[in-house]
Order: sequence, then C-alpha cells, then structure tokens
Amino acid sequence: MVRGARLQLDLHLRHLLRRRRRAHPRCAAHPAHGAVPDARRHPAALHAHLHGPTRERPPHHGRAYQHRLAERAGLGHDRDRDLPDRRAVRLAGRDRPGPAVSRTAEKAAARQRAREARRALGPGARARSAIAVADRLLALPQVQAARTVLTYSATAEELDLTETIARIRTGGATIAYPRIESPGVLSLRVVGDEAELVPGQLGIREPAADALRIEPSVIDVVLAPGVAFDSAGRRLGYGGGYYDRLIPSLPADCLVIGVAFEEQILEAVPSDERDARVHLVVTPTRVLAN
Repeated sequence: MVRGARLQLDLHLRHLLRRRRRAHPRCAAHPAHGAVPDARRHPAALHAHLHGPTRERPPHHGRAYQHRLAERAGLGHDRDRDLPDRRAVRLAGRDRPGPAVSRTAEKAAARQRAREARRALGPGARARSAIAVADRLLALPQVQAARTVLTYSATAEELDLTETIARIRTGGATIAYPRIESPGVLSLRVVGDEAELVPGQLGIREPAADALRIEPSVIDVVLAPGVAFDSAGRRLGYGGGYYDRLIPSLPADCLVIGVAFEEQILEAVPSDERDARVHLVVTPTRVLAN
C-alpha cells in the first residue's frame, strides 16, 4: 500500500513536471549538461524543486543536488540514513588528544610510577645501593681519568652520591654542581666541599652565588639525576628541561651517566625530540650502555 502511494505521487509529480516544463525556466536542462530524463529525478527532489524557495537554488540539477533537496524534505533512501554525518565525525575527531597531549600524559604516568617505586625503598636498601653504585662508577675508566666531574646534590628520594663524590675527590678530580640562575637556566660551579652547598630555589642544595663558575666545555663526566631511565639511554626528568638543555652544550667526548635505583629502570621511557639521552645508566646491579 505504501509502495502504491509512492507510485501515485511519482506519477503525479512527473505529470506536473511535463505540464510546467516549458513554462518553468528552472526546469530547463543546463546548457552544459544537456537534457535530464524525468525518470532519473527523485520524487522528493521534484516536489522541493517545483514548490520550494528559489533564491539560493544553483543553476544546475545534478544528482548530488537532488539528494540534498530530498534530505531537506525528510525523504531519501534508507541506506543513506545509515551513513554517519560527516561533520559530526569531523567534530568528534577534534576531541581526540593530539600527540603532544598524549605524550605529556604518558610522561606524567611514568613519573608517578617510578617515583612511587623509589619512595618505597627503605633506608637500608638506599644505603646499600649508594655503595654499590659508587663501586660501579669508580670501575669505569672514563670516571677514573676524569679531571672535572659534574654531579648533583641528591634529594631525600634520589640516590645519594656522597660516597661516590668522596672517592672521586680522592683521585684529584674537580667537582662541580649545577646552580639555578633563573627558570630554565643552569650555571656550573666548583665546590671544594659539600658543606659549601646552600638551599636553592627548588629546595635542592646548590653552590653559593660566589662559587667559581666554569663552562660546560671543561666537563669530562656528568652524573645526571632523573626520575626514570631505560636501556636505550632515554631519561625522564622532573619536567623543567634543565638537563635537556645542558647536555647538548657539553663537549662531544663528555660522558653523561644516568644514576638511579634499579626500581627506576623502565622498559621504555616516553620521550620526544627535545629530550636528551645519556650514554650510560648505572644502577646498583648493572651498567646499561646506550
């Protein structure tokens, strides 16, 4: 019954088209395309064409235009209605996080995971780890031959290098520490004794403002802190980017060593092109070479 009604509507609209074809200039075929057979016109499109507004109607009457008119009339093939709205798909895509946002989230998750594992270590495990790392570092020929070593002052969470630095000093090397001069900017200062370190801007002990300043070009070995490392030398810092800017300024033959507990080693550290890598990672149980 529905099919019969649609057939009657189709015949009626075709009849109207034939009667008004000559009198209605918009029904004439576009000169560039030739005549368009009546049978190929969609019934709803013909109805909208004959009785709808004419101000914005384009001069051509292709199939795409007919389908648009049919959609405005609320009619059309059922399979057309199953297709997703293209604009809705494009707008939905805008809600997806971009690569930069995803990588930032990955880094935050990796930092949290590594820091929780590091905080779980007891005092005894920390003390044993400090001695084991000192033994492994002092066994490296580059550390033994170094004349100037850049190290760090450990926080309560980080691996303490007091034993390591004391043994390196015994070999006659100059020891330097970083000092934060302004957000994102480090200077390197010589420290003759760790008692000379003072509380810094971030609560980390650092050289005083009048300590001797040296250039990165004189550094032979860097002992770099970090939240997490992996076997490829990728380093995850605290997000300030200090070492990511410092490492590229060091001489080509300078050895950069990441120092960490074994619990800080991840299978793969999330990183991007701005993150500087280290040459070695030393833990209490092994040396990972990049």
